[in-house]
Amino acid sequence: MTRSLSGTLTTELATNKLNPVNLIYIGVSTGSYYTDHYKDITFNGNTYLASSLLLGVSDASESSEVAVNDLVLKFSGADQTIISLFLNNDYMDKSAHIYRGFLNDSQALISDPFLLFEGRIENFNIDETDTSSEVSISIASHWADFDKVAGRKTNTNSQKLYFSTDKGFDYASQSVREIKWGRAWMTSTELFRFIDILKNIINTLMQKSLITYFHHLILDNINSIETKEKLLDIQTGHYLTI
Repeated sequence: MTRSLSGTLTTELATNKLNPVNLIYIGVSTGSYYTDHYKDITFNGNTYLASSLLLGVSDASESSEVAVNDLVLKFSGADQTIISLFLNNDYMDKSAHIYRGFLNDSQALISDPFLLFEGRIENFNIDETDTSSEVSISIASHWADFDKVAGRKTNTNSQKLYFSTDKGFDYASQSVREIKWGRAWMTSTELFRFIDILKNIINTLMQKSLITYFHHLILDNINSIETKEKLLDIQTGHYLTI
């Protein structure tokens, strides 16, 4: 993500004393604003509330490749505020962002915090033990939908969204079978063996056809002979009884 930093912020980053804060927006319901600072911070007309419920923000990873990067927000589940927010509202694919800002010696926000991470909520998880309760909110970058297959599906529910009385896909699930494309018919060794067998079959058939042909040819020419004779088979070299 390309970022442009203000001159004031660049100067602050060059110092040896940094006091960073995170400004977090969660777009569930009407939207919620939180900060990990000990007091509220106002930025861009919005007040980010200081809350002991916010336990931490994971590191934001970035790469030059087209990849789905994510970030996890952790809240305490001891208070039902966050849990109720997610259980009572649609949260999947809702927007969220985290700004990173810095405070001066007077604990005032230095102008122009930069956008650290922006994405959409993809998961919400509650981890409870006998002594603790923790809520994890996973936020994925906009590349999360890159591999998503959009469009209609070949099932009854998808079809009835457009044609409520159509029953054409009622039994579609029963006709599904695995089709493997590009699978080899046989190995090269098997292919050569098959060719040899086929050649032997053809040779045998040709020999038998020649024997039958000459057999009938001889019979046709000795119809006037009343006695049977032993004739030499010209193909096999054996005596043939007529």
